[in-house]
Amino acid sequence: MFDKIDPDGQNLGALHRMALRFGDRNLQDNLAILYCFDMKMMHIAAQSSEMMIGQIKLAWWRDKLSADFESWPKGEPLLNIISEFTENGEGLIKACSQLVDMWEEYMIYAEQGDVEIDVMAAMRSKIYANFYKNCGHILPENIQISLLNWSKSLFASRFKAQDVHDTANKAYYPPRGPNSPSAYRNIAMLMEADFMEHKLSAESPMSILSKIGLYLRFLRKGYFGR
Repeated sequence: MFDKIDPDGQNLGALHRMALRFGDRNLQDNLAILYCFDMKMMHIAAQSSEMMIGQIKLAWWRDKLSADFESWPKGEPLLNIISEFTENGEGLIKACSQLVDMWEEYMIYAEQGDVEIDVMAAMRSKIYANFYKNCGHILPENIQISLLNWSKSLFASRFKAQDVHDTANKAYYPPRGPNSPSAYRNIAMLMEADFMEHKLSAESPMSILSKIGLYLRFLRKGYFGR
């Protein structure tokens, strides 16, 4: 399924694919599509040389998501998989449409040189929380807090806001306390995968033992939720 969602591996890396295999299998594919779509829109917003070009690209996605499945182009893997994935189709399309709007708003803030990181993070975390709600699950408070901080780190790193980034990094993943129940472990492990990628790509090199410790932590959280 992951190869159909992201055939070139640009949006779902090896760690994220592994992370999504933990937890509720019924949510696995839905969340993989949503996260991959989120990353694709982020790349459009972050890499467009001019805001207007990025807005045109985002508008294309918005128009396709609002149209009937039958009119969608067949050559776009993400649209193909969304059109095939009928379970919770409406909730998935709604969440993807909201992500398009959110990343366009980010582009407007970035063009003005003043990204409201707290505002953007709240928007993104709410989209994911509502997506889970549409799937019949209410995210526990500890995971909602982590989801907000994960989003803060994402926007802070995009906008090079080091002070916010340093503060939010420690909360990429659910804080110590209740275990991550199986139904919510997919999203918890996605955050853990981002945390690991950040640690492994840090400027200061890590020892082999530290890297092994990170992977063991990852597997422990995946299998046992803590």
